[in-house]
Amino acid sequence: MRTLLTFLIFLISLPAFSAAKIQFEGEISGDSLASLEKRIVREAGRFKENSDRIIEITLDSGGGNLLRTFESVRRIRNFETSLNVQIHTRVLASCESSCTVLYTAGSVRRAGRRAKFGFHSPAIASSVPAGMSRTQIIEDARIRWISAINEVDSQLAAELERRGLLLKSNMVYIRARDLLHGYVTLIN
Repeated sequence: MRTLLTFLIFLISLPAFSAAKIQFEGEISGDSLASLEKRIVREAGRFKENSDRIIEITLDSGGGNLLRTFESVRRIRNFETSLNVQIHTRVLASCESSCTVLYTAGSVRRAGRRAKFGFHSPAIASSVPAGMSRTQIIEDARIRWISAINEVDSQLAAELERRGLLLKSNMVYIRARDLLHGYVTLIN
């Protein structure tokens, strides 16, 4: 009886575990990223005082606007400090193109057993600004993409460079289980 009472007192003294789950699907655009950021802020405001403040973002996207994704990842990472939350990202099935950058926003990055990540050369979907060439813009985006990956996994960044995966126009997939050296932190 005394052991049970000690255990119950221990359980009561633990902080409450609280995690918010956000689903992000479809095309990555300025609007969809702004909506994601607003949802993160809203969920952060719902946590109880002494809870584990984890926000898990489940991604399922074929990609989209790479430049907006770089900006959003920076803001989402800053939420860990400014909103006092932990951001976790998760992919169950597929994460392609700029989604592979958005995935790096999580301090914990989970993937399903069958998850796959798709990489290809950056593309330009709109007109080129005056004074810049298409080649310059694509090379800048490629370097920024490698840099974003390198922040969480230097081994994957080196592999992308060595294999030229961000120079190929066709999508090349890498399975989550082959990315457990840092890009993917947990498979479940």
